[in-house]
Amino acid sequence: MKSRAPVLTVLTCLLCMPVMAYAYVDPNAGGLLYQILFPVIVAIGAAWAGLRHHVSLWWSRWRGKSRSDTSQAHTEDEADR
Repeated sequence: MKSRAPVLTVLTCLLCMPVMAYAYVDPNAGGLLYQILFPVIVAIGAAWAGLRHHVSLWWSRWRGKSRSDTSQAHTEDEADR
C-alpha cells in the first residue's frame, strides 16, 4: 500500500501558500449576509419548535394520554404517598 503522506504534505503546502485575490469585498457585505441569514435561521427555529409541539401533541393523543392527564396522575400518586 502506498503512503499518502507525501501527497498530503504537498496539498497542505499548496493550500497554505498566500495568494493575492485582486478583488474588493464591500465592508457592508457582512451586514447584508446578516440581514438575510438571521431571519432565515429564526424562521427555521420557529418552524422546528412548532413542528415539535404538534408532533408531541399528536403522539400524546395517539397514546391516549394528554399532558394534563399525566400531570394529574403524577400529583395523585404523590398525594397517596
